[in-house]
Amino acid sequence: MPGYLAAFELPVIHLRLDHVFRTVIPSKLFAFMAMSKSVLMAVEGEAARIVEQAGCGICIASGDASEMANAIMAQTDRRHELRRMGAAGRRVVETSYSRPVKARLVLESLEAARGTRPAAAWDKSVKTADATPSRNAA
Repeated sequence: MPGYLAAFELPVIHLRLDHVFRTVIPSKLFAFMAMSKSVLMAVEGEAARIVEQAGCGICIASGDASEMANAIMAQTDRRHELRRMGAAGRRVVETSYSRPVKARLVLESLEAARGTRPAAAWDKSVKTADATPSRNAA
């Protein structure tokens, strides 16, 4: 599977526009981020928030084929920008979404529930890239 995913220059992650998918985070997102791949995100909600905060891709409206085509065409001459966004995604996965980081947060939460440690700062657990996120960068 990694060889297949590595072949993508600009992976597209798309879910149809439905309120059910607002809380869905496709696992492919983290795979692409770990591989330093920028993404074209056509998913509303939590997944788009992650991409925006990480600065690791371009977010567009779900279900808009014209906007998707324009976003893809706009990136053909922006390979440097794609690499920068991919590197930002990799940094965020390593600092906020890796298994060791998530395991530590679970342990801290359990210790806080038991009363042996202060509660973790869940809202501050996601680190953002130094770059500004690319919302509708096309």
